[in-house]
Amino acid sequence: MDGVRSPVRLRGISPDAVERLLDPDDLFWLGYRSGPNGPSLDELCPTVAAGDHRVAVDNTRGYMDGRDKGLWQVHRHLKDHEAVSLRSLLARHDRSERSRAHHVLWYNTYLLRPFWVGVPGSGRMFQIEATPDSDHRRTQIGAAIEEVGYSIAGLCEVWNDDDRGALLREIPHRESKTGVRTPTVGSGPLGVESLKGSGLVTLTRGPDDARPHIMRDEHTTFSDQGEPFRDTDAYSRKGVLLTEIDLGPGHLDLYTTHLISGGGVPETIRASMSGFPLRPLREIRARQIRELAEFIARTHKPENPALVLGDFNVHAKPGDAATEYQGLLKAMYALGLQDAWLGRGSPWGDSYEPASACERDATSGPAGLCVDYPEDRGPAEESNRFDYVFLEFPSPHHAFQLDIGRIRRASFWRGGDEPPPYLSDHLGLDFTLVASPR
Repeated sequence: MDGVRSPVRLRGISPDAVERLLDPDDLFWLGYRSGPNGPSLDELCPTVAAGDHRVAVDNTRGYMDGRDKGLWQVHRHLKDHEAVSLRSLLARHDRSERSRAHHVLWYNTYLLRPFWVGVPGSGRMFQIEATPDSDHRRTQIGAAIEEVGYSIAGLCEVWNDDDRGALLREIPHRESKTGVRTPTVGSGPLGVESLKGSGLVTLTRGPDDARPHIMRDEHTTFSDQGEPFRDTDAYSRKGVLLTEIDLGPGHLDLYTTHLISGGGVPETIRASMSGFPLRPLREIRARQIRELAEFIARTHKPENPALVLGDFNVHAKPGDAATEYQGLLKAMYALGLQDAWLGRGSPWGDSYEPASACERDATSGPAGLCVDYPEDRGPAEESNRFDYVFLEFPSPHHAFQLDIGRIRRASFWRGGDEPPPYLSDHLGLDFTLVASPR
């Protein structure tokens, strides 16, 4: 047909990966239909073939709950209410061979070995129990990261070198960095560990000529880990891990963190120390958030977009200015960081207890992605969204353009009857970053 242009193919993005960049709202408004080899631009909207189709931002807003979730959210350098050519909008990622797409995962791995701790000032010890089937799950998590093909993964609750090594052995072509580490064998009773590390691991994977390379790493430990008479977190060394990663057109400053959850010390210990005042958990988390923000401000390079991934143990409760969540948003916004889920997630953001929080899409492969808009769910209510993606707003100082696709929740169903049925008690956060030159 005269005037028909060939479909745009994005370097580093397979045709079906375009679907990961656009959420169901976008596809709905574009008249999406699936092709035999995945969607091309011409399949996304037939009139694009002539090169004159324009998509107004107002037509790509989230129609399920009224939030802004359209194509302009994917392409973050566009002005609000700007009408753009769909072909031009996506083709900007193919302007040179330096454009790259990177599949990213954030995941709380739920890997914990039994270890003994001594309660300060009490002369007493207690054992923290292991999480179920860690020996098998640690290798299955590594195998899933390899099979899905994530190029960047931020992990927490990988507490010791043994678990870290077993997980990484499933990923042959990788680079990795970790925060404060814990030896495999400690000095506690029965030869089990007596001290944990930060639990943080960041890895990149892929062939040498395509893998995002880690250029720099730094970490810090929170000064306040919690109350030793109440919180098992107090016996860890949680903090923040920075990895500077080469995405192709430029570098990304990736920060991962894991804030205090609280509790876990046996009731008999807590009762015997009842005379000691205990600070509220939100007060401790607020201090950790301040130290996270200070670390970012001290280490972030202005030319690098900043991305923060973490299990903050803060419930997402929009609308109430007094909530802990609003304090978290305020601290991140002061650094130029936005909660990316609000623009690129679905109304149902629960990231805890996969069995009840996720209707698994059986066609989504080993990641076990959750259905974004389950038919049997009513209006979205306050959710158990503890895991976050904070992405820096576009800045004229950035050396390149960084766009984010839709954020999906990944259940990592193990299959079969072996308990637990999922690889973790958390859902992973699965999304694509597209880096392109200015």
